[in-house]
Amino acid sequence: MLLPIKLVCDRRARKDGSNLISIQYCFQPDARTLLNSEIYIPARYWNKKLTRIIKEMPSKFGDAEILNEALGLQMRIAEDIILFAKKNKIEDEIAFLKKTFHPKFNIASLDNLVQETDLLKEKNDNKANQDIYYQIDDYIKSKEKKVCKDMPRIIEI
Repeated sequence: MLLPIKLVCDRRARKDGSNLISIQYCFQPDARTLLNSEIYIPARYWNKKLTRIIKEMPSKFGDAEILNEALGLQMRIAEDIILFAKKNKIEDEIAFLKKTFHPKFNIASLDNLVQETDLLKEKNDNKANQDIYYQIDDYIKSKEKKVCKDMPRIIEI
């Protein structure tokens, strides 16, 4: 199964002149995301057609073969996460992918991750407490970062 996933080199250069290589997943034409590969190279050593690092890259930026292998592994990790989300009928694949993916992710831990999130959902569903004081405290906590620092104190009085 071919997924709409590819490697892209960010056009914006950092201060040191290197660019980030990202993994782009296009779920729909209007819904796409970029995943950080944590690999930075100068843009002139990126082959856009082959989506690979050119072998002539100086060794001070890293070994091109090793970096290409790392990018391939990260692509497979992203594909496995997406396929897992599709198989388990996770509604928001992009959010799940962004939350789960990191370059050194272990695919075997996906089942445990989903079980933990299911337990958290059940816990949060049970947490819908109807006590008015609980609801007020919850409202205050949700507004702490959005209003001035004295507002929660005023509400509590």
